[in-house]
Amino acid sequence: MEQKKILELLKKVKNGEVSPDEAVLQLKKDPFEDVGYAMIDHHRGLRHGINEVIFGEGKTTEQIVGIMKTMMERDRKTSW
Repeated sequence: MEQKKILELLKKVKNGEVSPDEAVLQLKKDPFEDVGYAMIDHHRGLRHGINEVIFGEGKTTEQIVGIMKTMMERDRKTSW
């Protein structure tokens, strides 16, 4: 989760658009997701200031597409 998204979430809590409990659930989401052939770090942007990148060496095109889809789906679910 990116710092920008956390700040947006906190503003929504402050404005009453998101409950504190819902915000806690969003923040507690596991930062890593194992898709079998890759471990995706969804919180890398928050810790390092730059989002996760895909290391493609040794991966098939299908695996890279799968990683991209997983990252995009998680991003959609956390776009408050």
